[in-house]
Amino acid sequence: MLDTFSKKANISSMLVDQQTFGILTVSVSPAVINALAEGIPNSSLMVAQLPGKHNEIIRNYNRSSTNNYILTTSGSEKGYAIPSAELSVAKVVPEQEIIFDIEKMDNVTEQFNVSRQLANRRQHVLASIETKLERYAGRVVHSTVDDVFIPYMTTEIDKCIPENNYYTPGLEAWAISAGLPVKQAYQECKMVVSSTNITIMRLHAYWKWFISHVNSLDFSDQSLMQETIALAEFKLRSGM
Repeated sequence: MLDTFSKKANISSMLVDQQTFGILTVSVSPAVINALAEGIPNSSLMVAQLPGKHNEIIRNYNRSSTNNYILTTSGSEKGYAIPSAELSVAKVVPEQEIIFDIEKMDNVTEQFNVSRQLANRRQHVLASIETKLERYAGRVVHSTVDDVFIPYMTTEIDKCIPENNYYTPGLEAWAISAGLPVKQAYQECKMVVSSTNITIMRLHAYWKWFISHVNSLDFSDQSLMQETIALAEFKLRSGM
């Protein structure tokens, strides 16, 4: 959720089975894949850039659970700094020319099929819920530099002692740039950071709750998927 660092073109977040190296499901969001890994044993998030010829396969991967692929890696022999934890969740193909690629999965077990279908269903629900969370988070976006400003100004506000007329140099600089008296600047910044922090904390808590909730359900009944997504909307609107 809100992790745009990996939401880039040709970057794939995949849930990979640790035993077969088979790709269970795909998402644009590593947060969704990490959430799924909590509920599907022996699975891990892998974020990889694949060659162009295979991007289309991965983009459409969740549309069919019968077209199965394995994640492969060239390993560390070519000088790539690949963590051992990642080597254990991809099939090592020494002759492979690139770091990560995919190959057709020949022997598909019944257990893999079951896990893949479950992962796809849960992925659909969690991705829909994440979209709703991001929509609500957008309500407290005030500028393009919020990711830096909010944490910094939160600390600055905590350091200020308004009853002693003490304000940090950072707060005073903001007041000058905004053309406001420092006392008014303090109140405005305090209101912004407080509202933003409370909202983000609340959304984070909702996400944690829904990870547990979604991972407890099978969703073989399609109507339950829509009910769960609707529940997320209700909780966000009502604050319950």
